[in-house]
Amino acid sequence: MIKKISLSAIFLIFITISLFAEEITVKPGDTFAGIFTKIFDYNVVIRLYSDLKGKIPGFVLREGQKIIFGKNYVHIPLDITKEVKIFKKDEGYEINLVEHPVYTINTVVKGTINGSLFETINNIGENDELAIKFADIYQWEVDFFKEVHPGDSFSIVVEKMFAKGIFIGYGKILAADFYNRGRLIRAIYYDNGKLSGYFTPDGKHLKKGFLRAPLKFGRVSSKFTSSRLHPVLGRYLPHFGVDYAAPTGTPIYATGSGVVMQKGFQVGAGNFVKIKHPNNIITTYMHMSKFKPGLKVGSRVSQGEIIGYVGATGYATGPHVDYRIQIGQKYVNPLSFVAPPIMLKKDDILSLNEKSKSIVALLNNTYYRTADNRLIE
Repeated sequence: MIKKISLSAIFLIFITISLFAEEITVKPGDTFAGIFTKIFDYNVVIRLYSDLKGKIPGFVLREGQKIIFGKNYVHIPLDITKEVKIFKKDEGYEINLVEHPVYTINTVVKGTINGSLFETINNIGENDELAIKFADIYQWEVDFFKEVHPGDSFSIVVEKMFAKGIFIGYGKILAADFYNRGRLIRAIYYDNGKLSGYFTPDGKHLKKGFLRAPLKFGRVSSKFTSSRLHPVLGRYLPHFGVDYAAPTGTPIYATGSGVVMQKGFQVGAGNFVKIKHPNNIITTYMHMSKFKPGLKVGSRVSQGEIIGYVGATGYATGPHVDYRIQIGQKYVNPLSFVAPPIMLKKDDILSLNEKSKSIVALLNNTYYRTADNRLIE
């Protein structure tokens, strides 16, 4: 038999619960014992703390954490997916760890560049995490300092994770289209157990031997040239690198994997690192504010690994990194230097396109086709 409860009865229950509930915030200096002796004896609190540590590895009360005390219970939200409920019993307590399921939904996000990539992503209701994931995919194809322009557009199929109906973060980008100055670059995630990453439909790995730039974001403040008026020395000299301006402390990344062959300080270069790569290629990074701790001559670094931080040491009028590439003894322009691509084998190309059909369909459904079969947003 189902009994109907009136709205007034529900309101009364709510008020009754509210009267007995108290929310506190953990403050500096608060202790577990000091907080939990509100409803438990001290000896019980000691056992409770030990049991919580055993049930939840790494359990600790942190400053700012919310705790809700009821008449005979305590509720501790750990994060969006986990919470602890402790019920007071005649002979002690009962601990319930509640884990809320995380649901993943493949979602299409699209936008048109107006300003920076970060601004555009934020303006369509997404956050910086997605902008970073997207830029990481295309960093070998597109120089985000100088090659992104208003009117460029993107479509992204990304995993979005939810718990308790609340968005909690992004998973993997499964595929993306980037229209950059009229050029479509399609990236599809593929993993064959030995090689994984983002590939074009014809099997070209978007990851190359070298990143296009040593910083994630910033601006080109000076280009490669045989003659430039030096801003400090005041005379015309060659500038065999590209200056990327960014705030002091911005991470500098090794553009390719290799071994540190020099690290130190020179009057003009300031704090600098020089890395030797395969095929007789050398990259140099100058004017750092500081080096990555533990980095030394002989250290092996991987592509994308932080090696130092932007500064203005040496002959510099502002914070930037002077990035240079040598092939043998010859300097080459970093803005035009292109490393050869990695290609999938024929069987993997077929597998890539077969496995990605449903994801590619999501991308294609964000466009309509013209009479001549072109895809238009």
